[in-house]
Amino acid sequence: MRQPASSGLWMEGLGVFLVMATVGLVIHLLGPFKAYRPSIGAAQWTQGSAMGLMFALSAAGCWALLRGAPGDTTAPIPDGSRVVRAGGWVRRLAGILLAGWGAWLLVVGIRAWGASAGIDRMMNLVFVVGGPIVIVVGLALALRRGRSGA
Repeated sequence: MRQPASSGLWMEGLGVFLVMATVGLVIHLLGPFKAYRPSIGAAQWTQGSAMGLMFALSAAGCWALLRGAPGDTTAPIPDGSRVVRAGGWVRRLAGILLAGWGAWLLVVGIRAWGASAGIDRMMNLVFVVGGPIVIVVGLALALRRGRSGA
């Protein structure tokens, strides 16, 4: 029997799994190496922080796979359920916290601008430019409407 030609990934959700597995592999390969920073000494990627990042990525991937297509009432997590509303509040809270962190970066960069020179001035420039970018990303995350509200 002739089967229709495949138009993309051969398994639904494989892309989400591949992203999580790639990040896990990068963390695993870079785990033994230490980065030396003269200002703080040796900085090490701890196992706890790597496991926390992988937990967050796995939870987000599972959330994306269990939601299904927009308007799908047979999905394990259908649109309009309490879990979806709670996830929306978590997303809004994360966006507000991210925007607050960006504002803090901006304030720190502006306050230390006058007393800095050389590489310190460059770091303050990163804070002054990066702060508003983080604020915009946080606000976009906090103010984004859900799939059912679009």
